[in-house]
Amino acid sequence: AYIVLMLLSPYINKFIAAVSRADHLKLIAVMIVLWGVIPFFTDQDFYFNEVITVIMLYIIGAYLGKYSDNVLTKGRNAEILTVICSVLLAGGVLACGIAGKYIPAVKNLSPHFYVRLSPLVIGLAAGLLATFTKMNFRSGFINKAASCTFAVYLIHESPFVYPVLWKKYLRAADYVYSKYWFAHMLISTVLVFAVCIIIELIRKSTIEKPLNKLAGRAYDKIEGFVIKTIDSVKKKLYS
Repeated sequence: AYIVLMLLSPYINKFIAAVSRADHLKLIAVMIVLWGVIPFFTDQDFYFNEVITVIMLYIIGAYLGKYSDNVLTKGRNAEILTVICSVLLAGGVLACGIAGKYIPAVKNLSPHFYVRLSPLVIGLAAGLLATFTKMNFRSGFINKAASCTFAVYLIHESPFVYPVLWKKYLRAADYVYSKYWFAHMLISTVLVFAVCIIIELIRKSTIEKPLNKLAGRAYDKIEGFVIKTIDSVKKKLYS
């Protein structure tokens, strides 16, 4: 999905540059209703997939970046939205968990609150982004950690790692109804995040640099070969 987004981004960017603010906002509203609100209340996904997810979030992020005078930049709107979405999200999941003890079917509704395109998750993400955008500070540590977060996602959500990590070692499901669930959730999250960042930092300092050099050399050779081939074809055509 990320690779597809990178391939499509030049054309999406042209659309974003050309579209009016009103139409940009209408498009976001339509996408949120189709792939956020309707699936939240029903089990209809409207042919939703991971590519749609990244494109939708990209377009929403582009709006927040393009229009710095959006509603979230005014007063404490961003912080208020963040708190409201956080409370509703956590409260909804908790309520489903408690009610699920008595009505098993209700327990299955909890993912509606925390799936990637849940209106609450989108609101929380937008609120957090706007909140930190308004802050004027720099942190080398945060920037270093931020540069590794995509790798954190790729590592711990890998289909090869996920079952072993969460089911075999951390046994997350065993603590759902335990009095230690919050401590387990907090410690395991911080631990996984820290370990994955360390793995990524090691990869950057050992594997990435030589690979980049090899890729650069390969690119130069391929580029040179293509240019020579084109020049040779031109000479034959015009001789």
